[in-house]
Amino acid sequence: LHGWCQSHDCWLKTATRLRDRYGHDSLLMDFYGHGRSPYPSKYSDLTPKLLVAQVRAAIETLGWQHTPVVFAGISLGASVALLYAELYPENVCRFVFLAPSGRKEDSSFNFAVASTYVTNFAVRCAKILENIGLGKSLEFWPVKRMIAQLNLITSTPNYGTKDELDYLQGKRLTVLLGQFDFIHSAQVHKWKLAGGYGIGRYNEDSHVEVKPYEFHASMCYDPDRWRLDLIPEAWHPKENPYFAYRNEQMYIRETAGKKASKPKSPIMSKL
Repeated sequence: LHGWCQSHDCWLKTATRLRDRYGHDSLLMDFYGHGRSPYPSKYSDLTPKLLVAQVRAAIETLGWQHTPVVFAGISLGASVALLYAELYPENVCRFVFLAPSGRKEDSSFNFAVASTYVTNFAVRCAKILENIGLGKSLEFWPVKRMIAQLNLITSTPNYGTKDELDYLQGKRLTVLLGQFDFIHSAQVHKWKLAGGYGIGRYNEDSHVEVKPYEFHASMCYDPDRWRLDLIPEAWHPKENPYFAYRNEQMYIRETAGKKASKPKSPIMSKL
């Protein structure tokens, strides 16, 4: 799941590597108002809840609603994944997040918190125009799209997610944060507590890492630079048959000194 003002293209390289390396099926999609997806008829309809419904519809179309799914999300996409897991916890088994939103910021000087004043003001002005009969001015497509995008992020930085992510218990989280991320700050402690068993207990299944000298944009721009496909436990358990087979091939290569043939995926996957 991509971030705000991004598209599915940002995950394309990573998804291709996951397919080729592990044989995993991958679903890439554009949120409404992003990429090749259309805008809703009303600017006020573009909300995180609508994006969750969009994700659910795509999963049901593929028949994955009864299968544990790994959710990978960038920024806004992380919040959509968390909101989805809150509604359908049995449909989610793991999370992989880059510069994620979904946590309240401790400082009121945070850029995301400050931006909510601007976005809420713009959306309120649009509603006032509608109430006084000047709503047609919002039908001009550049204005409509701008207001719709601002309406989407009025609830940043947590987008309506719960403070206590108790429904994440037993689900592995892999979280990469930027050291100098002033939009969604590197709240290592909060992410380690996410899904923990009991108050103040870390989720031992999680991996939270801070990338030094990285900003929000640099974290989100090209996810492939982090080579998340090389962290197999982020995508499947170690007892995954293909994971075991790959380790066996590596052992043969190291001990025999011969180049092993490229292992074939046991799963016929589509991207």
